Amino acid sequence: GALVRMIPTATGAVPAADNPFFGSNDKSEYICAWGLRSPWRGTRDASGRWFVGDVGDATWEEVDMVMAAEENFGWGDVEGPCTSNCEGLTDPLVAWDRKEDAPFLVADPLAEPSAQRVAWVGPSYDAGRGTDPAKPDRYGGLLKNRILYGDACLGFLRGIVVDEDGVTRDDRQLGHLAGSTAMDVGPDGYLYAATFGKCMNVGPEYKMA
Repeated sequence: GALVRMIPTATGAVPAADNPFFGSNDKSEYICAWGLRSPWRGTRDASGRWFVGDVGDATWEEVDMVMAAEENFGWGDVEGPCTSNCEGLTDPLVAWDRKEDAPFLVADPLAEPSAQRVAWVGPSYDAGRGTDPAKPDRYGGLLKNRILYGDACLGFLRGIVVDEDGVTRDDRQLGHLAGSTAMDVGPDGYLYAATFGKCMNVGPEYKMA
């Protein structure tokens, strides 16, 4: 998987001229960052950074932050944080493993253990999108500059604040939301989410309910 960047034209689109493989015959000129396994849901914050929920294969789920072109997040050589031969690779902003005592699982009393895990990223809350000027921020500043993320199968909902230099300043448990598929700010200033249900284990396999 990759993050692509293009410039719309009257007849379609062309790759951005500062993409890392622009003018190359080896890889797509549209690629901006790569090394993602299965990017599923993402958001762009006010600083222009992209946050991507990347669904893992067997051991890790992760949220990746793309700050510049040419970043390589490691897949298919690395899943989750890199531990060896890491030169040229960018580690996830945050990652969680599939163990039963994973910290994010333990921190959410409503989380249900599941063999399946699905990382997701929600929007950067913009209180100004609400149409009620008397109540510009429905959450009293709690979600200001905070990127929402979680695991659709475990159901934990967390929020992270990242400084301009990419350093995590605050990452906290905010609630529970199983099966999240989409989220956006409504005209009343509240966040609304769509869900598909929950993940169910069936023997060694699983299905979506």
